[in-house]
Amino acid sequence: MTDPRGTSGGPPALTWRPARRSDLPHLLAWTPDEAALATWAGPTLAWPLRLTALEAMLAEGEALGRTSWVALTPGARGVVVGHAGLAVVDDGATVRVGRILLDPARRGSGLGHALVDGIVGRASARPGVERLTLGVVEGNAAARRHYDRLGFTPTGTVLTWPVGGVTWRSVEMARPALLDPPTASTR
Repeated sequence: MTDPRGTSGGPPALTWRPARRSDLPHLLAWTPDEAALATWAGPTLAWPLRLTALEAMLAEGEALGRTSWVALTPGARGVVVGHAGLAVVDDGATVRVGRILLDPARRGSGLGHALVDGIVGRASARPGVERLTLGVVEGNAAARRHYDRLGFTPTGTVLTWPVGGVTWRSVEMARPALLDPPTASTR
């Protein structure tokens, strides 16, 4: 399924499909250290990251109602450029958006915004969903600004976990599932 944006002024269009085992080496390559892992996976995956842990993430996700998606450049030979996950909670009324990871070589191209916008749109479109949640590492100012623009607000909950001997903090955010989409002036 292609994200229809990408027209003049909008972020580049992306094509989405469920993640599969053959995509996992991309995630490994895009995660060079423990800090990078903590930024996209929080405390849910351990360093050093191994292919077997990512395989377990996919298998466990299927069993628990979580879905992992990859975003590809449009076209017949789309290149995997990002990953994001959705987890249905609260009997389907809430969807947690997470595990957002962009190919580091693509940062600054607008694809990060397209990746987040696409997975938030996918989550919002699920039948019966009333609320979206996510966590953002406290020092990730660019992501935080984008989540703010998409209507996410802090819930007051902060999660902490150790990363390389330092305590990291993640701010929990939420928004109603259905909001007017952001305009070009609010991006």
